[in-house]
Amino acid sequence: MRSPIFQEIFNYPILEFEKHLTLDENERIFFSGRYGSGKTSFIKNYFDQEKIKQQYEVYHLFPVNYSISSNEDIMKYIKYDIILAMLEQHHSFPEESKSYLRTLPKFMLKRMDKVLEAIIAMVPEVGKSILDMYEKLGNLKDEYLAYHDDENKSDGDKLAEYLDLLEGKAGSLVENDVITKIISGKIASNKPKKSVLVLDDLDRLDPEHVFRILNVFAAHFDAKNSSRGPNKFGFDKVVIVSDIDNIRNIFLHRYGALADFTGYIDKFYSTDIYHFDNRAAVAKITDEIISSYTTDGKKEEAQQLYFRDGWLRAIISLLLEKGDLSLRSILNTYTKNLTYHKEEVDLGDYNPVNVWRVPMIHKLKYLTELLGGANGATIILEKLKRESIKLEFIMLYAGNLLYILNYTMIESNPTDPIVISYKNKKFILEAERDIGYDRNIINRVQLYTTSYLDNTGEYLKSNEYVTEPKEFWELAITTINRLQVLGYLK
Repeated sequence: MRSPIFQEIFNYPILEFEKHLTLDENERIFFSGRYGSGKTSFIKNYFDQEKIKQQYEVYHLFPVNYSISSNEDIMKYIKYDIILAMLEQHHSFPEESKSYLRTLPKFMLKRMDKVLEAIIAMVPEVGKSILDMYEKLGNLKDEYLAYHDDENKSDGDKLAEYLDLLEGKAGSLVENDVITKIISGKIASNKPKKSVLVLDDLDRLDPEHVFRILNVFAAHFDAKNSSRGPNKFGFDKVVIVSDIDNIRNIFLHRYGALADFTGYIDKFYSTDIYHFDNRAAVAKITDEIISSYTTDGKKEEAQQLYFRDGWLRAIISLLLEKGDLSLRSILNTYTKNLTYHKEEVDLGDYNPVNVWRVPMIHKLKYLTELLGGANGATIILEKLKRESIKLEFIMLYAGNLLYILNYTMIESNPTDPIVISYKNKKFILEAERDIGYDRNIINRVQLYTTSYLDNTGEYLKSNEYVTEPKEFWELAITTINRLQVLGYLK
């Protein structure tokens, strides 16, 4: 089912963005937000409001395809997209029909030599001789007229001609050809509405092309032309949508750590960068999305099997808060049918395991798919490991992960207690089994330190071992890698 647009996602940032947009001095805005955070959806939603439509005329362009074009062609495609947007918005262009009496005098003046030639040809006898002579003098006449025109040009005329030449050249920084004039005139005619050009999806550009295209935009929109105002085509506002952190990283990687990024990027905004942050709003709807999950149409069973202990909810909230899980990813799971628990996995030299028996397995599968696969999940968990991130008020299920990693040994040598080796020490695993749904489900596995009895050769349970966050994320990474090697996770 297609993801719904939850209005709560947009309500919080609207007032903040509106304040930024309406500042008169904000003729250029850099709209920054993490990839997948809903920047495009927010922009569309904002300008689609009825009251906003009365104030702004918006042209929303996606220059991702410009990367295959030459620098000179980029502005051609921008014009193409603007014209297409105008047509889609049902703009009409004035059509003026001129009478023959208005166009004929100009034609006669520009073609006077041809007119005289025709008149002479109509004179009988003498006219033919004169016409032959007139044609022979044609080349001399053309040279003379060119000389005459050049001699009568003032310095001002020559400068104006030079400007016209450059403005008429496609791709020129000061181009002002007939198409540019038509676009600018149409934009100006929409007053008192303010015109807004949105350049979106720069995040999708190959790093090799990001700055080439940005440089073209900067050069053209910085070109001095008082007749159109500070922005090309006379736009009141230009909004560039991208992730400023991503752009900064690409810039420093390309030009070196000592390169002046601030000096480069400040030409793309008038006052300061607008930082789009809707994580708080997204967190509010996470429960609504999770609650929409089903197992063969049964919401209660999905919640029981996957989310009862709060572990997955806590991780999702953490990843959203830290920006490691995108809005797009979580919205795409709305009304998802969860069936991972029905699968089987071969954990080694033993019979395939019904995944429902060890819920941590199907929870990890849900999580890895949410994060773009096992490799993507590993990268994010490595980051959480480096930062020793703790899940607030949620038990770190290290025992469940160790149970999976030692499953073959445990099932082939069923003993009580279950003794495993971890960190070059012996630990005891104690599985709590849930008989709900008439199934022998291992929901919680506790981990204990041990004491060794020399006289019996047995290990006795001692204190419960409290896993550090760094240890837990390391075990999660190891478990995911193991399930990936076994072919269960992709």
